[in-house]
Amino acid sequence: MSIENDTESVNEEEDEDEDVAEVANPGPPRWKTVHNPSCNPYPEWQGVSRSDEILSPLQYFQQFFSEDILESIVQQSNLYAMQNNPNKPLNLTTKELEQFLGTVVYMSLFGLPRTRMFWNKACRVSQVADTMTLNRWEAIKKYLHFSNNEDRQEEGNDPLHKIRPLVTHLISKLKSIPMREKLAVDEQMVPFKGRSRLKQYLPSKPKKWGYKILVLAGSDGVPHNFEIYTGRAVHPPELADIGASGNVVPSLAQPIPKQEN
Repeated sequence: MSIENDTESVNEEEDEDEDVAEVANPGPPRWKTVHNPSCNPYPEWQGVSRSDEILSPLQYFQQFFSEDILESIVQQSNLYAMQNNPNKPLNLTTKELEQFLGTVVYMSLFGLPRTRMFWNKACRVSQVADTMTLNRWEAIKKYLHFSNNEDRQEEGNDPLHKIRPLVTHLISKLKSIPMREKLAVDEQMVPFKGRSRLKQYLPSKPKKWGYKILVLAGSDGVPHNFEIYTGRAVHPPELADIGASGNVVPSLAQPIPKQEN
């Protein structure tokens, strides 16, 4: 056999080995864009761009907890305290409620396992302890209310009747935020392991136990609408019924502006 034939046979064997290796370890798929001249181009988005101005934490808080919802919480909390014991009124004010909410947010970020530890001499946190006394803080926490218990009709009519005014207010504030072009609907977990018939278990989530919330959010992570899952969903009659899971999408997508592509 000649040297040229030996070289050709070796090259053929190498080519065969490469083909086998490619089949065994296929690379990433190569996508090809097929140009269709009859296809119309994607329409340009006509929405209003949201301002990227960075506000202070207090300004962001005041956008959602406006004066009207704070006054409503103060009224309902004082009413609930009087319903429990007329001889010991709570006398909560709007300013004091703001201080209470501020300490609650700070506690959640600080991370002590017990709330009373913020007033303990061994691990006292001045940002909380100097704002409000422990007895006053626990009294506000005990009587904090968002709706009048006597106004609800029959028990079980609305599983979220105690926080319904707050949920409605927050949804209205989220809907007022200008939306981005790309939106998505997904579920989100609020971690909770206490006793509640609304608690869900989702093994695929990082936080498996908690309250499940269905959220409409933009590509930047800002939510625009949400619905707390209570085990049952009231489907609006004006929307088409496409199944229990599918009905979530058109229901949450109702605030999306029309005629903006």
